[in-house]
Amino acid sequence: MTLDAAFYMPFELRYNPHASQAHDRTLAWLARYGITDDERVRCEVERTVLATYMGCNWPDAPLEDLAVGSDFANWIQCFDDVFDAVPGPDPAQSALATVEAFVAVCHGRPTPSIGQEHQGLLAAFQDFWHRESGPMSQAWRARAAKAWESYLTSVAREVHLRTGPEDELPGVDEYIALRRRTIAIEVCSDLCERVSRCELPEEIAACDEMRNLRNAVKDVVWLMQDAASVEKEDADECPLNFVFVLERTLDHSRAEAIGDIGQRQEQAVQDFLRAKEALLTASWPETFTGPLNQHIFDQEHWLSGTQAWLQQMTGGRY
Repeated sequence: MTLDAAFYMPFELRYNPHASQAHDRTLAWLARYGITDDERVRCEVERTVLATYMGCNWPDAPLEDLAVGSDFANWIQCFDDVFDAVPGPDPAQSALATVEAFVAVCHGRPTPSIGQEHQGLLAAFQDFWHRESGPMSQAWRARAAKAWESYLTSVAREVHLRTGPEDELPGVDEYIALRRRTIAIEVCSDLCERVSRCELPEEIAACDEMRNLRNAVKDVVWLMQDAASVEKEDADECPLNFVFVLERTLDHSRAEAIGDIGQRQEQAVQDFLRAKEALLTASWPETFTGPLNQHIFDQEHWLSGTQAWLQQMTGGRY
């Protein structure tokens, strides 16, 4: 469907001049691990040009750091697509066994064996995690590992819901809680600190106001993404889209469901602005000001960049 241009987005949209070079680097990186040996995967990576999207998120990042963000975005797209159709008699259990290997990487544990078809993704993730976490503090690594585990295990939960009995499909509240994990924005927000080389003090990272800000970012992004992808998921007979949840549980028409999503998205933007104000007016030590301002800047550009990318991808990936 056409992503409604009326979705509220008060934040500036800018582009990084290194995006094309970052895209080329990512193509070479994926090829090194055999991920794009599959022609279908290679065409999808080339078509979506996620480096441009990442360039909107970090318009001022130098090439080396933007390439880390571009590798992340393309890797996670390839990883997520693997779970669209999991073979075998118990897809959910197979998915969980697979994601446990990636969780182990983040926690520094020995990786359990996984199928040969996933070895390239795992090797690339090990390299990415090394480059993402290497410059960061131990506190950041622990926080980021927890966020990765939440995202990775939510992928397996999604497989269960997609392939399981209809009476287990989530209601509104359960779907929102799950979607805040599957959208991987907590992982993205941690990555912002790495790409911008501006780590948040733990006092800020752990405070309620930052949690509110990040939850608002999650909601803005997944609401827009569900609106953009509804026709694709309808065609694929995938029940996991908020439009379908609203139609099934609240008896909304399609137009009413899309309108509901638009209202929720605007409310999430307002929640973001309130959390931003609370963070900026709190009594932090002077040394916290720079990292906080940078993080808010990154989150705002993540939102405007997401909207621009979804509008570009409507009718393509979505």
